[in-house]
Amino acid sequence: MSLILYNVLHVFELILLCRIVLSWLHKDNAHEITRFICKVVDPVLTPLRRIIPSGNTGIDFSPVVLFILIDLVKRALFNSYF
Repeated sequence: MSLILYNVLHVFELILLCRIVLSWLHKDNAHEITRFICKVVDPVLTPLRRIIPSGNTGIDFSPVVLFILIDLVKRALFNSYF
């Protein structure tokens, strides 16, 4: 069971990375894969964006914070396993 959860978190990290790259390169959500990635990641990023405003810089740090949070969860749950 723990291996499944670990892999789910890892896949989510990969999807989050795709979302970051898409935000730099592609603004159009017309493609089906882009919509899927946004549908998976944005519900988790939206509350973080409310807590961590971009301010005057316009740089969104919520994906970085989410990567850190996922890493902390993985370390807390799976440190003794892997």
